[in-house]
Amino acid sequence: MLFVKAPEGSAKELYGKLCAADFDSGALRKELEAGKYDAEAVNLAALEYADACAFDVDQGDNTWDQYAPGETVPGRGSSHLAEAVGLLLDFGLDPNRIFRAEDGCGGFNEYNIMDKVLGVYNGYEAADALYLMLERGGDPNLMIGSDELSTEIDYDMGSDTLSRKDGVSGLMYGAKVHCWFVLVGFRAERGQENLEMLVQPVDGFNLANLKNHRQYYAGAVHSDRTEEGWDLVVFDRKTNWEVARY
Repeated sequence: MLFVKAPEGSAKELYGKLCAADFDSGALRKELEAGKYDAEAVNLAALEYADACAFDVDQGDNTWDQYAPGETVPGRGSSHLAEAVGLLLDFGLDPNRIFRAEDGCGGFNEYNIMDKVLGVYNGYEAADALYLMLERGGDPNLMIGSDELSTEIDYDMGSDTLSRKDGVSGLMYGAKVHCWFVLVGFRAERGQENLEMLVQPVDGFNLANLKNHRQYYAGAVHSDRTEEGWDLVVFDRKTNWEVARY
């Protein structure tokens, strides 16, 4: 746990319910409607829950290879991440909330739930949760510490795609690519300048459509444009036509 502020009282209780493998959204909604958890408890518990979800699927466990890309691995706290986030957004969850904690060296580290969700690798749970938060006012270019929310994942799209060539498990990669789709889509929708210098649309494709991430998939193709000799290409899932290139 992050211990930004040690969860106690109602926040600690809510955190436990969010992490439960037998998560009951209906029962929890009734408690939230009754005012059992205030907005502060909701935000703190949600941050700690997202952080816990980032570690509950072991990337080194080959048993996960039985699951298809995008399929949720059951029986984990992260297995209901999107459902839980959607519920909490109705009761005070602020996607742009920044928590600060001392780093032990006289400074501070900053934490945000959207950033934590980017580290969850269970099917498309992270991408779906991220979509819900951005749709409800989350900032795709939120500054967290010295970097924007999108900075690291933009970089990862290059390094992680290259690592796939060596047979690295697709569980992490698939989850991260779809989070990237969502972020690119919302950045385009909100008019981010120079975005098309990073992700080039093909034949007039609207990059904002990528926020509907399940309609697309990514692959690598040989290219002379880069030293690595490949490009990351985004394809329409129905037509298999290229729509964008990174």
